[in-house]
Amino acid sequence: PALAGLANAGERIKLGLALPTQQEERWVRDMHAMQAEAQKLNVDLRIAIARNDQGQQNNQVEQLLSQGVKILILAPHDGEGAATSVNKAHEDGVKVISYDRLVIGTDVDVYLSFDNVRVGEMMGEWITKRVPRGDYIIMSGAPTDNNAKMFKQGQMSSIQPLIDKGDIRVVMDQPVVDWQPANAQK
Repeated sequence: PALAGLANAGERIKLGLALPTQQEERWVRDMHAMQAEAQKLNVDLRIAIARNDQGQQNNQVEQLLSQGVKILILAPHDGEGAATSVNKAHEDGVKVISYDRLVIGTDVDVYLSFDNVRVGEMMGEWITKRVPRGDYIIMSGAPTDNNAKMFKQGQMSSIQPLIDKGDIRVVMDQPVVDWQPANAQK
């Protein structure tokens, strides 16, 4: 019912799904779940994978729009860089769901995610209970992902008081480009 009116009689509704990568299991799992749901609803789901390249993702979104998608589900590689895609979609009358990662610098129709600050708080609570003293290396996520900023904000609500108290010393604090384990290991 929520999709009614988005396709002409006899046509399947076309939805676009633009994901940043398939290198992590969570994105693979999300894609499979969306494919299964689209099949149940008889929705034509068009999928594009950006391989952690915002320029490629913007091009892929343009291709999805040219294919006539009516709704775009966008998990941006770069929250700011994806604003161009959202603006183009809106020019074409396409609704945009910012999925998991918020697109910054434009208005999306729906933002679907977790309470990422709370997720970070839970992480910070967990680590400071187990390691309340000592040297910490803080490795936040991708600098292009607004979620990483919110996770860190939440984490620091537990860590910062122990830094201020002198119980924790931060010996390194850096982001991890593209959330890649190899980049973290470097």
